[in-house]
Amino acid sequence: MVTGAGTGVGRALAIELASRGATVFATARALEKCQPLVDEIQAAGGTAFAAVLDVADPQDFARVIETIVDQEGRLDVLVNNAAMMFVGEYYDMDPEIIDHLVRTNLTGVMTGSLFAYRQMRRQGHGRILNISSIGGFMPNPSMSAYGATKFGVRGFSDSLAAEAQEYGVEVQVAFLGLIESEMLEKAEAVNPGATQVHDVIPFRPQPTGIAASRIVRGLERGDRAIFTPGYARLFWYAQRLFPRMIYRGALDSMRRYREVMAEHVTPSGR
Repeated sequence: MVTGAGTGVGRALAIELASRGATVFATARALEKCQPLVDEIQAAGGTAFAAVLDVADPQDFARVIETIVDQEGRLDVLVNNAAMMFVGEYYDMDPEIIDHLVRTNLTGVMTGSLFAYRQMRRQGHGRILNISSIGGFMPNPSMSAYGATKFGVRGFSDSLAAEAQEYGVEVQVAFLGLIESEMLEKAEAVNPGATQVHDVIPFRPQPTGIAASRIVRGLERGDRAIFTPGYARLFWYAQRLFPRMIYRGALDSMRRYREVMAEHVTPSGR
């Protein structure tokens, strides 16, 4: 089961898993977002089904997992990929957006993991893969609230992994850098166009197909932490060994962000 499978990394993960023989349940908030993917997988000889799911709705999650188990008899893998992003100065945030971010990016991951874990514990095996970000272990200026949710995903995953292993359930987390995706373009944003963040980030986006292949390889190996692109792992070690250097980099990143934004927008004055 892959959440947020309509676009970006989720779509690529569904295709990659199906190409390796998995029966994939691709979920999205609307059928028209995931059905074309399912049609593509089936046309290529794979097995896939579409399911409507709002990850912020616990009853929705319970319903979809129950449907999968009724149909297939088990749930081997849950990929918690669905997420949203906010780009902008934190003083421009609205409480409603904060709530939406937390319910989608963190509460949704925890809720989905709860229902999947219960089933996997009963069947004696399973894997839960939670998609985080390099913003889940290092400063993420201009995306502070988003980074907070991804820090939460990391902490939750590490703790649940220690609980679940005895029951044959593996909990893994993937830390992603900049990946080609509609997520940034569709991000909630106040003042700036979110795509202008590309002017600040000194890396080219990694193609989603390459990212998905690396994530699935890590899933199969049972890696507790999966990193892609390669610089994500370097940042992981740098944050642990040289936190002051990483913080100085965050300050410089914020300075450059404000310079870029100043060329495009007028400060809100909040």
